[in-house]
Amino acid sequence: MGKKRSIQTKIIWLIVVGILAAELLTGSIGIYSFSRAMKRDSDHILNLTAGETAGELDALFGRIEQSVDVLAQYALNHIESTDRLISDREYLEDYTREIEAIGLTIANETAGTVGVYIRYNPDTMPTDSGFFQIRNLEEKDFHSIPVTDFSMYEEDDAEHVGWYYGPVKNGKPTWMLPYYNGNIDVFMISYVVPLYKDGETIGIIGMDIDFAYIADIVDEIEIYETGHVFLTNHKYEVLHSKIYEEGSPVVKEDVKIAYKTLRNNMCLGAAVPAKEISKEIEILIFQIILATILTITLAVILTVGVMKNIIRPLKQLTVAAHEISNGNLDVKIETQSKDEVGVLAQSFKETAQELKQRIEYINNLAYLDVLTGMKNHTAYVQEQKDIREEQKENGYAVFVIDINGLKQVNDTFGHHCGNELLVEASKVIADVFDFSNTYRVGGDEFVAVLRHADEVACEQQKNAFYEKLAEANGKMQIYAAVGIALCKEGEKYEEVLRRADEQMYEQKQQMKKDGKISSIRQK
Repeated sequence: MGKKRSIQTKIIWLIVVGILAAELLTGSIGIYSFSRAMKRDSDHILNLTAGETAGELDALFGRIEQSVDVLAQYALNHIESTDRLISDREYLEDYTREIEAIGLTIANETAGTVGVYIRYNPDTMPTDSGFFQIRNLEEKDFHSIPVTDFSMYEEDDAEHVGWYYGPVKNGKPTWMLPYYNGNIDVFMISYVVPLYKDGETIGIIGMDIDFAYIADIVDEIEIYETGHVFLTNHKYEVLHSKIYEEGSPVVKEDVKIAYKTLRNNMCLGAAVPAKEISKEIEILIFQIILATILTITLAVILTVGVMKNIIRPLKQLTVAAHEISNGNLDVKIETQSKDEVGVLAQSFKETAQELKQRIEYINNLAYLDVLTGMKNHTAYVQEQKDIREEQKENGYAVFVIDINGLKQVNDTFGHHCGNELLVEASKVIADVFDFSNTYRVGGDEFVAVLRHADEVACEQQKNAFYEKLAEANGKMQIYAAVGIALCKEGEKYEEVLRRADEQMYEQKQQMKKDGKISSIRQK
């Protein structure tokens, strides 16, 4: 006969097996749900980081393009005649000095610029004609150095003359990918515009940007604890990275990467080791294992009389785990137990709350406008959905706000001033209508939705907005058209929005006639 086991032993074994089964089930469900959420959110963070950094670099490249384009247009407009430029050496030198002066002025206002130059077609003009002004980024002033003599190099010598022949062969403005300029011993990128007039190739105008300046911007970006941001060419070969070897393909094994293409044909990547993303999952597994061990230890030393007190919270934990797996992170775990089971319950509760906070934080990033910090179009779509689901088609008002003159500010003063205009305007809008009610739905268009509103309240809000806008006018003079529509009984949201939008448009047209256009005040 086999060895008999006591009822207590059987109960203990039953408890142990039951706890193990419950922990395996609840832990697996919790880990699976948490893993899915972490994967989704990590993808979003990577894309958000890459997108923000790419936007910053594209803004820099855009300013460089604008500077060179302006200089190139000036140069073409001030050529008296192509024939004289080619045949009259004295005129060529005077013309070069004029363009050089303008080029220095523009280069001094363009961040990251280490070189500005004009070079003439060596087939029709002297092979050493033009100018080349350079500086170190740590220095303020440019200084002139002798230009490259084209007669000393073959056309296919990319290191010394590729910056000239490449754009000329392309026949259009060209971004040169990072290259080493042996003439001045600098690793750089260049934006070059070929000059054509009267069917003749005049030469090129360009600016050089120290690649180290771009690299510093990239290196300052932090993502997770060990993630990093890097640059590649269009073939995804590394141009700059704190981890990957330059010139090599990006290693993708056990790494999550998001790419964004930049306007100069480089690619910006954001990478993070997969093991770091799974770090939180490992912590959750450790917590579950620790809680399981504590529970089993407690079960061995408890008597049959306290079994009910053990089973009850365990059942609650099982239900809570299912709730968490179904997305209910507000699950309540109520237990008066002060023993290890109570610790286990508290551990699950804290884990659920921590997971909720992390998910809410990451989701909030998806609903905020990067430039102004206001709620974005995605949040606005959710607001419309909430209004429809409330099944109450009255009692709210819609304000449609459009900033007058954003395009003129962008065209006249640059997009950085346009962005500053939007930021200042958004501060006033959020202050008057409350951050929770306001949305940036387009480039210069905002919407505010006020619940429990009436005509008097709407008029007060409108007047308060214009008063605040007038008070905010300092460096900038901001004008905005406002359309208001109060929901009528039974009216759909789309119709309310249409009425507000039409009213805004009418006011915008009148303001244009009155010359009320936003602008930057000149000092």
